[in-house]
Amino acid sequence: MRQRQGPPTLAVTLPVGATALASALLLGLLSLVTGARAEEPSRRWYTLTTAHFSVHYYVSERHSEAALARRVAGAAERAHALLAPALRHLPRGRTHVVVTDSTDGANGLASVVPYNAIQVLAAAPGSRDTLHDYDDYLFLLLVHEYTHILHLDTVHGLPRLVNAVLGRTWFPNQLQPRWFIEGLGVYEETRLTSGGRNRAALHDMMLRAAVLEGRLLDLDQISSLTRHYPRGTVPYLYGGRFLAFLAERYGEAKLTAISHGYAGRPLPYGLNSAAREVFGLSFEQLYEQFKDHLRRRYARQRAVVEQRGLTPFRRVTDHGWSLSSPRLSRDGRELAFIEGDGRRHDVLRIIETQHGATRARLHHVGGETVALTPDGRHVVYAQPVNWRTFNSFHDLYARRRGDGALRRLTRGLRAREPDVSPDGRWVVFVTQELGSGALRLLPWGGGPPRTLLRAAPGEQFFTPRFSPDGRWLAVSQQRSGGRRDVVLVRVADGALRALTDDRALDLDPQFSADGRRVYFSSDRTGIYNIYCVELDGLALWQVTNVLGGAFSPAVSADERQLYYVGFSAKGYDLHAMALERHRFLPALPYVEDRPPPIGAAALAAPRDAFTRPYQPWSTLYPRAWAFDVADDGVGLSVGLRLDGADVIGRHRWGLRLDTNLDRGYVSYAASYRNQRWWPSLGLGTSRSVSKRGGLVLDGAQRGYIEQNYGLSLATALPLLRMPEHAVGLSLGYDLNWLRAAEPLRALVLPSTLSPQLPEVGLRAGLSIGLSYDNVESYAESISPERGRRIDVALRVDAGAVGSRFDNTELTWSWSEFVPLPWLQQHVLALRYGGGAARGDFRRRGYFFLGGFPEQDLVRAVIDLRPLGGSYLRGYDPGALFGDQYHLLNLEYRMPLFSFERGLSTLPVYVNYLHLTAFGDVGDALFGALAWDRLKVGVGAELLTEWVVGYVFSLTLRLGYARGLMDPGGDQFFMLIGNRF
Repeated sequence: MRQRQGPPTLAVTLPVGATALASALLLGLLSLVTGARAEEPSRRWYTLTTAHFSVHYYVSERHSEAALARRVAGAAERAHALLAPALRHLPRGRTHVVVTDSTDGANGLASVVPYNAIQVLAAAPGSRDTLHDYDDYLFLLLVHEYTHILHLDTVHGLPRLVNAVLGRTWFPNQLQPRWFIEGLGVYEETRLTSGGRNRAALHDMMLRAAVLEGRLLDLDQISSLTRHYPRGTVPYLYGGRFLAFLAERYGEAKLTAISHGYAGRPLPYGLNSAAREVFGLSFEQLYEQFKDHLRRRYARQRAVVEQRGLTPFRRVTDHGWSLSSPRLSRDGRELAFIEGDGRRHDVLRIIETQHGATRARLHHVGGETVALTPDGRHVVYAQPVNWRTFNSFHDLYARRRGDGALRRLTRGLRAREPDVSPDGRWVVFVTQELGSGALRLLPWGGGPPRTLLRAAPGEQFFTPRFSPDGRWLAVSQQRSGGRRDVVLVRVADGALRALTDDRALDLDPQFSADGRRVYFSSDRTGIYNIYCVELDGLALWQVTNVLGGAFSPAVSADERQLYYVGFSAKGYDLHAMALERHRFLPALPYVEDRPPPIGAAALAAPRDAFTRPYQPWSTLYPRAWAFDVADDGVGLSVGLRLDGADVIGRHRWGLRLDTNLDRGYVSYAASYRNQRWWPSLGLGTSRSVSKRGGLVLDGAQRGYIEQNYGLSLATALPLLRMPEHAVGLSLGYDLNWLRAAEPLRALVLPSTLSPQLPEVGLRAGLSIGLSYDNVESYAESISPERGRRIDVALRVDAGAVGSRFDNTELTWSWSEFVPLPWLQQHVLALRYGGGAARGDFRRRGYFFLGGFPEQDLVRAVIDLRPLGGSYLRGYDPGALFGDQYHLLNLEYRMPLFSFERGLSTLPVYVNYLHLTAFGDVGDALFGALAWDRLKVGVGAELLTEWVVGYVFSLTLRLGYARGLMDPGGDQFFMLIGNRF
């Protein structure tokens, strides 16, 4: 379905007085909502300025980021001092760094358009996060992101000349595969710190498993968005190790030479020719050397591990992907864990330990760990939730197993990794704020939490576990200098006792049932294994000896059975093994082979740094301009585009000017959005000139040129945002002044019919929209697989809001996705959409229904503008029209074949092929709906998922449709487009 202009409108039979009532309602809502202000926009932003950086941070009612901003400034200046000489580039002006602490996820983001900017999320990585190997997390993050700034901002030759004229427009290094861009960041983060992903045993484990199990990815697969495990980690994993191999064999200066050589190339995607200039070999040849190097490396490592004897185990699960820390019930009969296989939402699963049968399965569960209460009646876990609109924090929930009743234990505390005391009176958990952690205790029966222990700035606590007597906690503690050790914390007073003390990463501790030993996971030999430390004397034993990895031990009460999270090339699964203490191996001594960690003094903020209130105007002005030439329907048109946004996102604006070369018409569009207040407010004004067909002379349609002056006001706000549900409300006001651009001249004779003049004048209306969405799709999905999406919109044009015309338009749609239980990834998709309108502006109130409009495939790929929406296939575009429409689409979607192949380092990659069989039923009409007039179209589509430009996904649809009723027929189509 498509409409001639504007969003789809609804047309139903509305009662008399509905227009006036809706106008009053919308005006009231608009005034109420736009006057509202939330708490979080009260943040007061400041800028800390150093020689090379502007660090933007905020002070709110919750906390002040001032001390954190000084740490970031010091880390950034240190990164600049080390990286700028190595990468031989000095950016013009200061790089902006925006520091936020509004999420529990660890990450950063760098961009060179429209200016050099880095976003820093203050939260540190989780216990098993791929970023978890660091000495100072903020410094490692700044090194990685500032590497991107220096690499991408490097421009030479013709691109530099173009940028001198057009502004910040052309950055050739952005047109490189992500394995090179992210790999360079990983290489530098490892070179300049004592941690980093190239040094991390977790990354080494992933490559080792891929090599030893024959699943090593090829160069084309790492060059684009692959669905192979570990998906998003692929460019960091393969790129970091590949570039480190090249630097070791050919010298690290070669990596900088590639960056500078490619930065002056006017033709994109010539990565192999750039490699031949620098290395004398193509990247295909270099990658084959890299694969040979990996095979030799891991063959030697395998031989060393096998000399000590591999530990026998059995797989309890075999799906791969992800699995959280398993937890045994007190009687040892049940085991709880959170698992994900990429084909569904993560689920909390409870199984019988004796037979492996599933006792319970809970969907929509997040977090890393789960705990069972001592009586086995409740499951406690952490769930990410939206907090006060602007934040995504974890909170604790308890679900009763008998009836599924859910109880929220915390609100806005950022609580994670819970455990329940043996007497059931307390829940211990960790929190993190401003990048530093704390251990806290919450009474199970209710009451305020108690802070047991606060970490020093930048330090963390992970996975606390109660001792059998409830007096102690075993905790993995991240300390300065990259030390991750197992410590005991006394519950009474927070006193600490260290059980390990070295640079190995010691994770996931758990007490034995008698409280005399602590089991944990460690990478002390370069491979993660389970270890056991005796509390009396601190004797250390190696429990497992595996080739993959072993994490998160769960030991039975009789200490005869061990469950742990094992790793293979498919990902994480639950493993089990018999526990025989006399077979434990003496732990090998830890060999310190890392460089010394960077000291706090080296990361101190410069003394000449100064602070001032944030000034958005310093980044709001445009940094580039662009022009285009196109046919606007009246003739050839030349356009100019400008836009800008401040670095923290309070203000955003855009301006477009177009001149028609044939008739001299000038069109413009200006927009502004303010996100400082809540809800955000958008303003727009425009003038457009286009051909219209509303002039009728002597019964014949005549075209004329219309000019449209527009003004719009819009706001949107989320009413509910949860992991499984989202409800939104949007409000808007639009005013359009329609008039003829040229005088309408026609000779009217007495014998001719009376002319029908175009509808001109002011059209003004209020609109309101409501949406609901709980649709789920997963890593391996070919389509949304579960849930529904509902949208309802109402627009009212009335004299009360300045309109010459009175109209009421209503549109709605309901999409439902039903997975077929007997076939994975097979989905039944249904959508019903409709609209109805009444009023005296019928020219624009019509609905048009039919098949796909004509599409320029090349332009669609270049502009990355796929065709979206729902259509009545088998009929010409716009073949049916009226003041109401109804359309039902039914599709059966099934996977056919996974390709996962590309062309070397070229930016073309195909993911997979799938099939859709469809049936469409609908009509657009005037008057009452007649069932016998409904039009039916049937057919099928082959859909191929492509990745172009290394990161942009497109769907190529080839299909056949047949319209079974007049005026339908046979249609063959090929287009770039998305399904509903």
